[in-house]
Amino acid sequence: MIAWPLAVGAQSPPYGILDPGLAELFEAFYAGMREISYTEGKNVTYMRRSAAGRAEAIPQLAAELVQEKVDVIVTGGPLD
Repeated sequence: MIAWPLAVGAQSPPYGILDPGLAELFEAFYAGMREISYTEGKNVTYMRRSAAGRAEAIPQLAAELVQEKVDVIVTGGPLD
């Protein structure tokens, strides 16, 4: 028997979004997900956490996402 990880039209496992305080960085990610037919509220769920620019908050927020059992944690930061 072959089992596909996600049937057409099925809800994907939740994605954890860990924003260090640069929400605009995630717009390209969301756009890319829409391009491959992932629509929030329809077949994908994002669990967002924002550190609001407070680096010291990131470990706790990451731990929250792990406790929520997200399959993937997406994060970003400045390139410099």
